[in-house]
Amino acid sequence: LELDAIEAVTDGTCKSIFDERYLFKIHAKANTFACGYYSNGREILDQVNDGLRKMVENCDGLQGFMVNHSASGGTGSGLGALLLERIAVDYRKKIKFGIEPFSF
Repeated sequence: LELDAIEAVTDGTCKSIFDERYLFKIHAKANTFACGYYSNGREILDQVNDGLRKMVENCDGLQGFMVNHSASGGTGSGLGALLLERIAVDYRKKIKFGIEPFSF
């Protein structure tokens, strides 16, 4: 979501594992949950949901979703929470939540 983070992915050593069609670049420097959940995240939620829907349509037998997202309170955690809410509504029987805490 944040331009610097996306550019680190697209220009980094792991760029070949990401499909750039699903990387959304917007100028979001607030680094707050509220920005990702209420403003910047809502701006791109339909695009993200369309990309997710296209991936789901290509599945023969969808079993569920595995979502890795930030949970530390920044813009990514707000967008992640918003996306998990949308998945829970759109795919009620396919969502299970799990939190794996870890420390640095």
